Amino acid sequence: MEIENSLNNNLENNIDIEKKQNNFLETNIGKAINTGLNIGLRYLLPDLIEDEVIQIKDSIISNGIKDGLKTAVDSAINLGKSTLGIITGKFENVNQMQTAVKTGGIIDTVEKLVGKSVNKFVSSGKLNYNIGNTITKGTNVLLSNVTKNIESEFENQVNNIEYLNKYINNWKEYFNSKDFDGMQREYEKINARLKVVAPMENTINRIRKFRKDREWDQFHSPSNLAKAISIEAAELLEEFLWDNENYNKQNVEEELADVIVYCLHMADALNVDINEIINKKMDKNEKKYPVEKAKGNSKKYTEL
Repeated sequence: MEIENSLNNNLENNIDIEKKQNNFLETNIGKAINTGLNIGLRYLLPDLIEDEVIQIKDSIISNGIKDGLKTAVDSAINLGKSTLGIITGKFENVNQMQTAVKTGGIIDTVEKLVGKSVNKFVSSGKLNYNIGNTITKGTNVLLSNVTKNIESEFENQVNNIEYLNKYINNWKEYFNSKDFDGMQREYEKINARLKVVAPMENTINRIRKFRKDREWDQFHSPSNLAKAISIEAAELLEEFLWDNENYNKQNVEEELADVIVYCLHMADALNVDINEIINKKMDKNEKKYPVEKAKGNSKKYTEL
């Protein structure tokens, strides 16, 4: 019985890790595709203004890539795992993830999704035929940028992990030599690097689990959450009532956390990707507030 329980626990742990790894890959590949398309389209369509390029990119993503991305990533991961001979379901390191994505045909799938999306966009009359033709002919440019961004993301993760391992080994050496100052320095470096390596997904999953365990999903309609965000924001503002300088920092942190948590709940209720909507908004903000006009200036973009 103990052996059976142990096997079940190991299986559940492997499944949980596998899900987190797949979510991590899906999020980061999605970001790489978004950025790659943005850069590629700017190159292919130099005569269009920024807002038009962003609109085309968002339409390509929403009309084909977004819905097909999860299936594409899952298929690529499974094919990549099969090629690598992984039978446990989970990756042992970032290098295995990188190899799986490369051998899983993710770029080929993205190419098909882009072509399908552009054709659909043109057929609906929402995209000029000549622009659609330019994008189709320049697909290699788009895919090249997507590939570079995916590789860059993995390189960053590998570098972060290498640094992390280095700091851990340094800490062990200081521990053996009883150099407590050295241990403290390496500990601080380890904590800083972990913040970069560990995805935000862990924090989000903790928030979701808290909600699920208490069966609060039933109360989390978009309208209720919008009210909750407004109320919590007011409580945050209350901390600065009558005094802009001598506020209680701990209270401010807690109220700010409440606002952020409800915003994450709202994203879930609306079924939107946080990274995607923030990056889309930042694309617009960068256009509205160019550095040369907005630097050191608090005016609204219409007054710049």
